[in-house]
Amino acid sequence: MLGILGFSKNNYLFFNSLSLWEVAALPKKHEVIINRAWCKGCGLCINICPKKVLGFNEQRKAQVERIEDCIGCRQCENTCPDFAVTVKEGKEDA
Repeated sequence: MLGILGFSKNNYLFFNSLSLWEVAALPKKHEVIINRAWCKGCGLCINICPKKVLGFNEQRKAQVERIEDCIGCRQCENTCPDFAVTVKEGKEDA
Protein backbone atom coordinates (compact mmCIF):
# COMPACT_ATOMS: atom_id res chain seq x y z
CA MET A 1 0.00 0.00 0.00
CA LEU A 2 1.36 3.40 -0.99
CA GLY A 3 0.21 6.76 0.22
CA ILE A 4 0.18 10.18 -1.29
CA LEU A 5 0.32 13.38 0.71
CA GLY A 6 -1.40 16.38 -0.76
CA PHE A 7 -3.31 19.53 -0.01
CA SER A 8 -7.05 20.04 -0.27
CA LYS A 9 -8.60 23.19 -1.72
CA ASN A 10 -8.64 24.62 1.82
CA ASN A 11 -4.89 23.98 2.18
CA TYR A 12 -5.40 21.08 4.61
CA LEU A 13 -2.91 18.25 4.41
CA PHE A 14 -4.48 14.89 3.55
CA PHE A 15 -3.27 11.34 3.05
CA ASN A 16 -4.66 9.19 0.24
CA SER A 17 -3.69 5.52 0.27
CA LEU A 18 -3.32 3.61 -2.99
CA SER A 19 -2.86 -0.04 -3.75
CA LEU A 20 -0.56 -0.73 -6.70
CA TRP A 21 -0.61 -4.25 -8.10
CA GLU A 22 2.40 -3.44 -10.33
CA VAL A 23 4.69 -3.73 -7.32
CA ALA A 24 4.12 -7.50 -7.29
CA ALA A 25 5.53 -7.72 -10.82
CA LEU A 26 8.98 -6.35 -9.91
CA PRO A 27 11.90 -8.73 -10.38
CA LYS A 28 12.89 -10.55 -7.22
CA LYS A 29 16.63 -10.60 -7.86
CA HIS A 30 19.12 -8.06 -9.12
CA GLU A 31 22.75 -8.14 -10.09
CA VAL A 32 25.08 -5.35 -8.99
CA ILE A 33 28.34 -5.13 -10.93
CA ILE A 34 31.20 -2.95 -9.72
CA ASN A 35 34.05 -2.15 -12.08
CA ARG A 36 36.95 -2.10 -9.62
CA ALA A 37 39.24 -0.45 -12.16
CA TRP A 38 36.91 2.57 -12.30
CA CYS A 39 35.95 2.66 -8.59
CA LYS A 40 37.94 5.28 -6.68
CA GLY A 41 36.50 4.27 -3.29
CA CYS A 42 34.54 7.47 -2.58
CA GLY A 43 31.78 5.49 -0.82
CA LEU A 44 28.86 7.43 -2.32
CA CYS A 45 27.21 4.22 -3.55
CA ILE A 46 27.64 2.60 -0.15
CA ASN A 47 26.14 5.53 1.73
CA ILE A 48 23.11 6.02 -0.54
CA CYS A 49 21.99 2.38 -0.65
CA PRO A 50 18.75 2.10 1.39
CA LYS A 51 19.29 -1.63 2.01
CA LYS A 52 23.05 -1.47 2.75
CA VAL A 53 23.88 -3.95 -0.02
CA LEU A 54 27.35 -2.52 -0.63
CA GLY A 55 30.42 -2.19 1.56
CA PHE A 56 34.17 -1.59 1.34
CA ASN A 57 36.70 -4.33 0.58
CA GLU A 58 40.29 -4.49 1.84
CA GLN A 59 41.47 -2.08 -0.89
CA ARG A 60 38.75 0.42 0.12
CA LYS A 61 36.79 -0.18 -3.06
CA ALA A 62 33.06 -0.85 -3.20
CA GLN A 63 31.94 -4.46 -3.16
CA VAL A 64 28.62 -6.28 -3.01
CA GLU A 65 28.02 -7.75 0.45
CA ARG A 66 24.27 -8.48 0.66
CA ILE A 67 22.91 -8.94 -2.87
CA GLU A 68 19.82 -10.74 -1.57
CA ASP A 69 18.66 -7.44 -0.03
CA CYS A 70 18.95 -5.42 -3.26
CA ILE A 71 15.65 -3.86 -4.34
CA GLY A 72 16.97 -2.60 -7.68
CA CYS A 73 16.41 1.09 -6.97
CA ARG A 74 19.61 1.99 -8.88
CA GLN A 75 20.55 4.75 -6.46
CA CYS A 76 24.08 3.38 -6.27
CA GLU A 77 24.36 3.33 -10.06
CA ASN A 78 22.98 6.85 -10.47
CA THR A 79 25.15 8.30 -7.70
CA CYS A 80 28.51 6.89 -8.81
CA PRO A 81 30.52 9.74 -10.37
CA ASP A 82 32.80 7.27 -12.16
CA PHE A 83 30.08 5.02 -13.68
CA ALA A 84 31.66 2.07 -11.85
CA VAL A 85 28.34 0.59 -10.65
CA THR A 86 25.82 -1.20 -12.86
CA VAL A 87 22.54 -2.70 -11.67
CA LYS A 88 20.88 -5.34 -13.81
CA GLU A 89 17.42 -6.75 -13.29
CA GLY A 90 17.27 -10.46 -12.70
CA LYS A 91 14.55 -12.94 -13.45
CA GLU A 92 11.51 -13.27 -11.28
CA ASP A 93 11.57 -16.16 -8.81
CA ALA A 94 9.20 -18.96 -9.75
